Amino acid sequence: GGLLASSTAFNFIEPMLYFTLEVKPMVSSFTLNTDELNISFLETIKNLFAGKEIEITVQDAQNDTDYLLKNQANKNHLLQSIASLENNKPFHILSECDL
Repeated sequence: GGLLASSTAFNFIEPMLYFTLEVKPMVSSFTLNTDELNISFLETIKNLFAGKEIEITVQDAQNDTDYLLKNQANKNHLLQSIASLENNKPFHILSECDL
C-alpha cells in the first residue's frame, strides 16, 4: 500500500524567512483509442512515474459534442448556430448568463 494523500505541505521557519513548499502528486491524462495501446505507451508511463506506485483508471472518453448536446439549451444554441452558418447568417454567441 501507499500513502494516500492528495498533497503534502511543509512549512519552514528560519529567522526572517518563511515559505511553504507544497508537493502535489503528478497527474497525466491520456486520451487514445484502444487500438493505440502498445508497449511504447506502457514504457512512457513507466518513465513518467519511474519507481513510484501509480493508480490507473480507465473510462470511456466522452465526445465533447455529445456532452454539449445533453443540455437542451446548449443543444438548441448549437443547432441554431449551425443553421446560421449554413445560411451565412450571423449568430449570437451565448455567455454563461444566457444559459
